[in-house]
Amino acid sequence: MLGAYRKHFAEHGAEYFPTKPLHLEQIIGLVELIKAPAAGG
Repeated sequence: MLGAYRKHFAEHGAEYFPTKPLHLEQIIGLVELIKAPAAGG
């Protein structure tokens, strides 16, 4: 999930487009990362 967000940000952030709101699946993934952070992340 984090990799997909970083890729999205790299593609759109460089063009000064605001990022899109997170989808339900992304929110669930984010909550899981907060509960159990990935090593090195």
